[in-house]
Amino acid sequence: MKNIYHNFSNYKIINKHISKNIDLHIFLLCKNYQKDLQNISKLFHISKFPKKIFDDFHGEKGDMITHYLDQTKLLFIGYGKNKNCDPQSLYEIFLQLGKSLSNTNQNILIHLLNDDDEYIIHHQISGFITGYYKFDFLKSNHKTKILKNSIYFYTPKRKVIPYIEKYTQLSLIQNEVRNYMNLPSNLLRIKDYISFMKQNLPKNVSIQVISKKMLQKLGMNLLLAVNQGSNQDCALVVLTYKKNVKKSDQPICFIGKGVMFDSGGYDIKIRSMLDMKYDMSSSAIVYGIIKSHATLQSNGHYIGLLPLVENMIGKDAIRPSDVIISHSGKSVEITNTDAEGRLVIADCMSYSKKFNPKLLIDIGTLAGDTAHMFANKSSVIMGNHYKYNKEIIEIGKKYHEKIWELPMWEEYLEDIESDVADVRNSGKSNMAGSIIVGAFLSHFVPKDKKGEEIQWVHLDIAGMEVVKGSSLYHNGGKVETLKTLCEFTKDL
Repeated sequence: MKNIYHNFSNYKIINKHISKNIDLHIFLLCKNYQKDLQNISKLFHISKFPKKIFDDFHGEKGDMITHYLDQTKLLFIGYGKNKNCDPQSLYEIFLQLGKSLSNTNQNILIHLLNDDDEYIIHHQISGFITGYYKFDFLKSNHKTKILKNSIYFYTPKRKVIPYIEKYTQLSLIQNEVRNYMNLPSNLLRIKDYISFMKQNLPKNVSIQVISKKMLQKLGMNLLLAVNQGSNQDCALVVLTYKKNVKKSDQPICFIGKGVMFDSGGYDIKIRSMLDMKYDMSSSAIVYGIIKSHATLQSNGHYIGLLPLVENMIGKDAIRPSDVIISHSGKSVEITNTDAEGRLVIADCMSYSKKFNPKLLIDIGTLAGDTAHMFANKSSVIMGNHYKYNKEIIEIGKKYHEKIWELPMWEEYLEDIESDVADVRNSGKSNMAGSIIVGAFLSHFVPKDKKGEEIQWVHLDIAGMEVVKGSSLYHNGGKVETLKTLCEFTKDL
């Protein structure tokens, strides 16, 4: 599965207009589009467009007309007032455009809006490429449907080309991550996943695989316990990228939950398990973040921890009431075997101390309450550094990723006190599930050399990892927080 980005590998960025071999030209027009039409006329060496074809076109969002010049099709799309162009609307227009054109064999030239704003470029490039993606290469007729067309992104402004290149690369990595997420668990076993990572990581990223035997020596007992019911060996993958760093510079450490399939264990899930292959989504996102920094040649030191396990039922699987001694030395009472993601993250949080990170960010699909609370519309953020939380929320708005901060009051910490161990892995009240995850993980935040807690951010993306029945995306994995966290940690 090396370099599979669906059918979007043949793209070109150009700053000189071309018409030869182009089947479809796409233009965005605002309400005051007359001057734009004059410029477009010059591109095609015609005096003007027939006025009649624009009778029902007003440049409003949703307006759309087509016009033919010989064999070439011109598509005009309205996006509202130029000065008040809504970024979310622009992003959605390009998502829909990408999705609608994902089966065409036409050569397409997209005339990007002439705007110097980096995020206006992002809305167009990221929207189109992520909308264009769909996961269909397991179908028997896939090879006969491979498209050989070219996509051209055109701008006359040379200075925005680096933005186009940046968001093209980020979006292609995002689609690679979606491939991992969408693969069924029988085709993405732990060893396969590691193999794919090794094949697709750039050379400036190092990968270390910590085996089950070594995890036992390290005392990563929570991680090992979750995997006890599986017939696969668990592993901890450590990804490292750094550039222009001093020996004294501390890394930023990401942890991504990598539960390859989650049956719930003996607290078995009572609803459909069809989407439980997506429980490894956060590990793929962390892979994508590290690869993105490496591809963009970011300055800094970044580490990704990917704990890879399965939560299955079997003769050796953990049971409710078991007590496990974690890597940190704290004992954990297993009060719910379906609250497994926080267990593997907790051990990795403790393990991350060896890297002396300046910031620890964990990501997981962790609490069903997160999905229910926001109806799959927002992720949840918590932690011990509220300034960082606010910054991430604001950056998320630029990338169309909604994130909401939740509190961690003392009462929630009391809810996970255990009678037989240091802490229990689910709350006594069975309420505030999203907050309880953060409260549990707060017990495993490591301390720095001064004895102070390392700065920590916790993100729960449950409900945001998969999309179904959308007019903007094809069904399947949806990579939440990748671009937001890349931007937030760049040069931090």
